Amino acid sequence: DDFRRKNPQYPPNFAITNITHDAAAMTRKLLDHLTRNNVMQKIPQKVEVNAYKMAMAAWTNAFHPDSGDRCEVILEEYGERFGGDMNLMPTLECYHTVLEAHNKSCSAFFSKRKKEGPKTKGKNTTPAEKALGLLRILNNVHTAGDMFLKPDVKMYATALSVVKNSLLNWECKRQLVFDESDLKLEMELTVEAFGVLDQMKNMLRDEFQDKKAKGGSGEINIERWHFAIQAHADCVMIASRIFIENDINSKYAPAAQLRDLEDFISTHSSTIAGLIETGNPSSGANEAEIQNRLEKAYFCSLTSELILAKELGGFGDLSDALMSAETSEKIFKRMKRRSEDSSRNLQHLFPSPKQEHYDALIQCWGECLQNRYSTAASNLVMKKLNVFPHDKASDILFQMENYISDTKQIDGAISSNVVWAWSQLIYWPAIYKNESYLYSPMAAEKMLKRTMDQYELGRIYFQNNTSATKMYNFVLRSYSKMHKGGKTAMERSLALLDDMKQRYDQSGGLIARPDDFSFGLVLRTISNSGTKDAFIQAESILKLMGKFGLMPREKHYLAAMRAFLLSANQNDIDPASVESILDVVKQRYKDDMSVKPNAAIYSACVSAYAKSNSSKSSQKAVLLLEELKTLYEETGDSDFRPDNVMYGAVLDSISKNGTEESVNQSMQILDEMEKNYDSKQTTVAPNRYTYTSVLHAISKTKPTNGVALAEFLMKRMDDRSRSLQDNSVRPDKVTFSVLLDILSRSKGDYVDLAEKWLKEMAERYIKGELGLKPDTFIYTALINCYWKSGRQNAGFEAEKVLNLIEENYDQGDIGCKPDIFAYTSTINAYGRSWSEDKAHKVWEIYKRMKERYSNGDVSLKPNKIILTSIINVCGYPTKSPAGKKTSLKVLLECMLELQTSKFINPDSKTICTLLNALKYTVENDAQLYRIGAAVFELSCKK
Repeated sequence: DDFRRKNPQYPPNFAITNITHDAAAMTRKLLDHLTRNNVMQKIPQKVEVNAYKMAMAAWTNAFHPDSGDRCEVILEEYGERFGGDMNLMPTLECYHTVLEAHNKSCSAFFSKRKKEGPKTKGKNTTPAEKALGLLRILNNVHTAGDMFLKPDVKMYATALSVVKNSLLNWECKRQLVFDESDLKLEMELTVEAFGVLDQMKNMLRDEFQDKKAKGGSGEINIERWHFAIQAHADCVMIASRIFIENDINSKYAPAAQLRDLEDFISTHSSTIAGLIETGNPSSGANEAEIQNRLEKAYFCSLTSELILAKELGGFGDLSDALMSAETSEKIFKRMKRRSEDSSRNLQHLFPSPKQEHYDALIQCWGECLQNRYSTAASNLVMKKLNVFPHDKASDILFQMENYISDTKQIDGAISSNVVWAWSQLIYWPAIYKNESYLYSPMAAEKMLKRTMDQYELGRIYFQNNTSATKMYNFVLRSYSKMHKGGKTAMERSLALLDDMKQRYDQSGGLIARPDDFSFGLVLRTISNSGTKDAFIQAESILKLMGKFGLMPREKHYLAAMRAFLLSANQNDIDPASVESILDVVKQRYKDDMSVKPNAAIYSACVSAYAKSNSSKSSQKAVLLLEELKTLYEETGDSDFRPDNVMYGAVLDSISKNGTEESVNQSMQILDEMEKNYDSKQTTVAPNRYTYTSVLHAISKTKPTNGVALAEFLMKRMDDRSRSLQDNSVRPDKVTFSVLLDILSRSKGDYVDLAEKWLKEMAERYIKGELGLKPDTFIYTALINCYWKSGRQNAGFEAEKVLNLIEENYDQGDIGCKPDIFAYTSTINAYGRSWSEDKAHKVWEIYKRMKERYSNGDVSLKPNKIILTSIINVCGYPTKSPAGKKTSLKVLLECMLELQTSKFINPDSKTICTLLNALKYTVENDAQLYRIGAAVFELSCKK
């Protein structure tokens, strides 16, 4: 068919290989019949010669690994029969036939090799080695004086074609990639191929000059020009995929080879045009074949740097990717310009860009948006671009739509690559920073809808039925990455899934079928949303999968369970619903083992109980842990082995009891884990996550010995880390923050202890533990210690810590971004102080926070909690008249704030606190009643 003619190296199926082999083998049998039965003696020798030639030619149409070898055997027999007869002996055309047979064997040879794997060298000689060996023999024979077997242009071109088809498959992808010997052979064949091209060019030059010297025109027939161009094009393809030197200025570099090809065509195009006009017949390498070769050569050149970069794991950085895309764009524009400037009868020598060339350029620009290139430095580079890569990709798509004939449909896979480019914007702050949060997925969705509308109008087709599904998945994946997308991201993902179902139904099941990945992405977005109905939506998605013949896998069940864990409506959902999912997985495992109730699924179920208000939380957690242990002991399957996440979830669940017994139970589990690991009964060692979970239990239950126990655990972690030489046990920032949280929650003055541990953190950070750099949360815990200490200077000291947070952030430390908790805790620390100006101090702190909010930090929006804290500080005024007067002034400022603020709505606690504070600051009863009435009226209005 047309596809096979354009892509002769497309891997043949079993039927094609057998049918063509059997037909060629039949000619061999007929030839054997003639030779064995002495029939040849009864027929003319020319007929006998034709019989040999026809038997050889049959193998040039056989898609079989041994086609070239079988053809070569017949040539040898032919040579033995007529080798001494100058009129009947094999001619150069017979050697052409052998090379053609080797060429036809490439696809089947490498299909078989890929299926069976590499064999010993010698038994697995590639068609390229055989073709080059045959060419060397002919060159040696010619050098020895045989003028009849001098290799011609066709011979060189065919040999190069065999080399190209041995090195590259029909998609121009490398084939010799099994081992080091393959790579060595690949390099040797590539170098020899360029040597063959040089030999051909020298031969053409010598012939051309020789004819001119003899008074001839120097012209070569059009067939030979075409073969010469074919040889150049094949070398461009080889150079574009196999790189033998790092020097980009090398003559073997893809750009140099392409320029060489273009110069050759430009130099001789007028001669070829003249031959075409005079009606010189074109045989062998026809115009369609030449055009096909040149189009592939340009395609390979456009993608050469991109292919190499992907093999090496990507470009060095964004600048390298941009430079590569710009180089490809220059090649593309040059191809287009050369085509537009050429005459109609030479279009096959100056082909215009086809869809695959537009797609190649789109992919080059899309590569620039890969997540791996997104760094602080590369975002600065991206910001300075006049046109962003995704806009470039879109422009190329629009150009193609205008350039391609209205009667020709466009492959939807190209639009899919543009959609992918838009979906990558989530990784580039330089692009999305000034846009809305969901800018990237919504923009990608818009491009997706445009593509599907074009499909409905018949302007786009999908050669691969999965292309539309992949396009939807690109957008769904983008939404799933937006962890703060909330309800909007979830609703848009669900709407996209509905759109997929509708398109799937309308197409009769041909395109846009939601697959396993689609449902997984939607479930992830639902679980990230944190909405009230997230778990209910997730359950409905699990049921929907069955309508498409898909059975949920572990990742789908896990995402649905995670939807409960992150849901804002946990208290209204029974965690038993989550356990019912675990029960389904267990039943499926029991029935056919199609899915496993692995440790991650059990952990999610335990966490569901831990996050609920269920009184059975800790009991359920321990029961599920024992159940998983039993499953692991019975099967020995590592997927059932309780891991640190499971133990952490159990410890978290136990800590919810809020009793000292829960701390003891947590310590018992920790002791058991250490004992089992140390005695080599298990390979799961408690890590910092496990110890931190026990610390969380202490923080929540506040046992009488909580501080001492917490410090003991910290020392225990350090000791095990040193003795086991295991950094996974060493305390990290989270561990330190929980310890400081315990100190801040405990009754008593633990400021000195908190400062000691903070100093320990800072020292470790200076020594190289970069993850221990103190941040806002750590400093806020210290502020809380001052607050709970009861010290008279607590507010003053706490404000010093707040100042440090602000200074660090203003100097570029983003980890020290001031938050509303730090300001509120500092204000609370002033509460019990007898300082006369404490009310003024807390109001100034509040004004500082408001100023930052006004300057763009929306996270510092004033709320009723911080205002209630200020009122509370004023409610404990000093006994001096000046102190009371200052407090009253601040209280009136708070009233004004409540009255004028659009987003602070006081609750009953705020109003009661304000009324009580007024009682202690206003000594005149009439004034107190008047202000109190105003407060009451304000509360009614609010």
